[in-house]
Amino acid sequence: MTFKTLALIVLLVAAAACGGRTATAPQTAAQADSLDAPAEDLAKKALVQGIWKDEATGEVVLRFSGDTVRYADVGSADVAFRIVADTLRLGHGGEAYPLVHCSAAQMRLLSPTGEELRFVRSTDAEDTLLFMVRQMPPPPPFTQQTRRDTVVVLCGERFHLYVAANPTRRRVYRTTYTAEGLATETYRFDNIMHVSVYEGRRALLSRDFTKADFAAAVPRAYLDQAILADMRFGRPDGQAFRFEAQVAIPDEKSAYVVELRVERDGTWAVSLN
Repeated sequence: MTFKTLALIVLLVAAAACGGRTATAPQTAAQADSLDAPAEDLAKKALVQGIWKDEATGEVVLRFSGDTVRYADVGSADVAFRIVADTLRLGHGGEAYPLVHCSAAQMRLLSPTGEELRFVRSTDAEDTLLFMVRQMPPPPPFTQQTRRDTVVVLCGERFHLYVAANPTRRRVYRTTYTAEGLATETYRFDNIMHVSVYEGRRALLSRDFTKADFAAAVPRAYLDQAILADMRFGRPDGQAFRFEAQVAIPDEKSAYVVELRVERDGTWAVSLN
């Protein structure tokens, strides 16, 4: 057997060995997190299914159905729920309600403020009428002006500034609470704000901004439930172009107004106004 023949046989054997192996895809971060996360308690989840009343008043409060909690109050939206490690978690934020006691007839929870919430199971078939199929109204449409433009004179030169609001389908959830202290949610669609600064036909800046771009100036807990509500022109300071971004939790009266400062070289920075 020649050296060339022997080398060819070795290569063929190596190739066959490699081809026989099953490729394993690298584990994603989400998959790794899901393995570390505690499993949902499906037995307790099955146990709580049904309608529950306030133990003290006898008022019907909520119904567990599948993965969803529906409140008797028609003004409260449905929320998803899970039971993990003896804790009821409500909504996208996972608001935690430790289960003090849970049986077929009685349930006691601790609210986030430490108050004990007591419920008893309803045995009245007519209580189901309070949970007939209902259609929650969609979130209101974006009502701000969607396009703005202006001309600014800076150091004797003219610049054209544009702002365009682009509503998205990304939902931003806001947690509110029922009279019993249980978490419910509403949502609005977030926006992208496109900002352009032109000198003639030359773009100094042309960029889409999201609320994440203003994280340095807005507390994280607020930002998580807020949307990028508006973008307006600020007053130029003789050296740079200024815009005012409004980061707001819908339906609240106050908001963070964050200054977006754009330099003539196209660089930008944010600061709390």
